[in-house]
Amino acid sequence: MLSNWLGQTLEVGDWVYRGARDGNSSSFKIGVITKIDEGRNKVRVNWLYEPLTLWDVDKNMVDAVRKMNSAGSPDVDSLVRITPDINFLDEQCEKGEAVAAARRKEWQERNANKDLTLDW
Repeated sequence: MLSNWLGQTLEVGDWVYRGARDGNSSSFKIGVITKIDEGRNKVRVNWLYEPLTLWDVDKNMVDAVRKMNSAGSPDVDSLVRITPDINFLDEQCEKGEAVAAARRKEWQERNANKDLTLDW
C-alpha cells in the first residue's frame, strides 16, 4: 500500500486517473492498479480508457472515450484514485465508435467510384 501526494492510499484493484505531458500535448488515462512496488514508489497500472476527440461528418468536434488495453509503471504521485462511472465511460466509447463508423461510411461513399490505386 502506498500514498500519493494527496494523502490517498493506493492499493491493488484501485481505479486511478493520470494526466501528464506527452510531447507537445497531454495524455489522460483511466486504469486499474495491478501491482505495487513500494521500494521504487511505483505502481503497475492496466490502462483501460482514454479521452478522444473526433470530427463528425458535419465537421463538428465530438468528445468521446476510447477503450484501450496497455500497461505502465507511473510514479505514485502522478496518480489520483477515482471511482469512475463505468456505464458512462462505456456509453462514451459507443458514441466514439458510432462517430468513427459514420466517418468511414461517408469516406467510402465519397470515394466509391474513384480509382485509389497508387501508380508508382
